[in-house]
Amino acid sequence: MIPAPGEPGSETWKDKNNAWQTGGGAMWITGSYDVATNQVIWGTGNPVPMFDPTYRPGDNLYTNSMISWNPDSGEMNWYFQYLPGDMWDYDEAHTHILIDGQMDGQARKLIAHSARNGFLYTFERSNGQTILAKPYVENINWTAGIDQKTGKPVDYDPKKDIQTYNGKMNQTPESPTKKLCLRW
Repeated sequence: MIPAPGEPGSETWKDKNNAWQTGGGAMWITGSYDVATNQVIWGTGNPVPMFDPTYRPGDNLYTNSMISWNPDSGEMNWYFQYLPGDMWDYDEAHTHILIDGQMDGQARKLIAHSARNGFLYTFERSNGQTILAKPYVENINWTAGIDQKTGKPVDYDPKKDIQTYNGKMNQTPESPTKKLCLRW
């Protein structure tokens, strides 16, 4: 799923190591097919090397993402990246559940996903727009929360090549061991 140089998203792999060539982003769980909109929705794995974002600075598209494609043309419809520049192996290759339901009295076509980062997300199925993200575990200590409009961590800084989020759980050469908490 990693874009080669010159492809859309390649600018998010800012390293000089050619990490994009073995950058991760694998899909190993079957995606979901939406008959009504003729789209397939797949989750992708984490960036590689897993625990060293200094080797692969940038957001590392399209890792840790949910991606929608047109199955007839193979063209990407839209994507959502849960955790840009992941350093904790919070891949999102798992099931994205399609829901036909109601919100505020209106019929909606939604996607739900319990992310490995400790948050349950709900999205608009037609375009991947975040509707809500709420914690489903206690003691999440890698971020201060999720921005309900963008779906990104509130401490995400698009100007940074290496994300620090809240800075408490970042592994560094000087401090390689951290206790990353998601208490069930």
